[in-house]
Amino acid sequence: MSLDPRCGHCGADGPALTAISLMTAGTGAGWSQHACRPCLLSCRLIPVVHHPVTSWGEPHQWPADVPDDLVERLADLAPGVALQPVVTRLFKAVRAAAGYGITAAVDELRAAVDAAPGPLCMYCETVEGPLTTVAAGEAAAGPGRGFQTCRPCLVEQRLVPFIAHPGTSAGGLHYWPEVVPTDLVRRLADLDDDHLADLRPVIDRLWPAAAIGSARTTPDLERDAARAIAEDAVDVLRAAVRDIVPENGR
Repeated sequence: MSLDPRCGHCGADGPALTAISLMTAGTGAGWSQHACRPCLLSCRLIPVVHHPVTSWGEPHQWPADVPDDLVERLADLAPGVALQPVVTRLFKAVRAAAGYGITAAVDELRAAVDAAPGPLCMYCETVEGPLTTVAAGEAAAGPGRGFQTCRPCLVEQRLVPFIAHPGTSAGGLHYWPEVVPTDLVRRLADLDDDHLADLRPVIDRLWPAAAIGSARTTPDLERDAARAIAEDAVDVLRAAVRDIVPENGR
């Protein structure tokens, strides 16, 4: 596998693309070894872990007999759900044009999806507790189940919930700047979506100021001014959470 994976169709990168081929980049009908979620769905690609046993590692697509809604749910499966035997029977039935066998295999796939665990944290893979969406869209295309994290990982990784992303966000992962102290990151992680959405204006001020204030090439006066703006934004964030998440909270 590539050490720097990118989607072989649209070129998107990310920490959790889906492997769809064992072939080297540039082979396999123009595909490299990975796909982002939008391309995984639009091209109906099968993750390599579910390829039929007859596969040589080339990319495979879900047959037309598998409905689109099931393709999307199959892309959302957590790692560890074994589908290869069912997919192998499906491909054999498709080659033989065996309608009953195709229907039976599709029903098995749907049953496997229904019985599979729900969304999981993209870092520790827990399914416990509420999960927070931290990215969306092609720029953050993940392995089907979307970019969600549990609260401990949200705090440890200093991730900004997607609902609170600055207006310049293209959907990728965002991390709280260093100017935001860890104790405030922890309290921000306890806010619900409505309160986080209310903070978007101050976050929009914080983001460019923090970037300019930490840039080594920024002139001293401009950097000092940016740092002052960033620190003021942090004070506003702290004041905003004070009545919602007590200082002695989690």
